[in-house]
Amino acid sequence: MTSLTERLFRLLSQLGRLTWLNRLFRLTGLILLSLIRLNRLGGLP
Repeated sequence: MTSLTERLFRLLSQLGRLTWLNRLFRLTGLILLSLIRLNRLGGLP
């Protein structure tokens, strides 16, 4: 039983890390898109 619980905990930890990575990538993507839009509009010097 201990081996099964350890595997479940490892899977959960890996999923948590992946979700955090996905959130970081999405945030960076949104920031890059907003910066590109500002550059096109001429908002940035």
